[in-house]
Amino acid sequence: MKLRDLKTYSGLSVRTLRKLLRTKGLPYYRLDGVILVKRAHFDEWLEQFRVGSEPERIAKEILR
Repeated sequence: MKLRDLKTYSGLSVRTLRKLLRTKGLPYYRLDGVILVKRAHFDEWLEQFRVGSEPERIAKEILR
């Protein structure tokens, strides 16, 4: 997907997506100067920012 398509899919601005490419390791391809992101790679990458994930829930139960 081009960034403008990913913008629609994710609800994030193109500016924010470009920042995430540089700072948060969002995986991408560059082909003839065009940045492309696979939807599956974006979804996998996004999972690391999930709030209330299974490991977090388990850790909270252990700490109780």
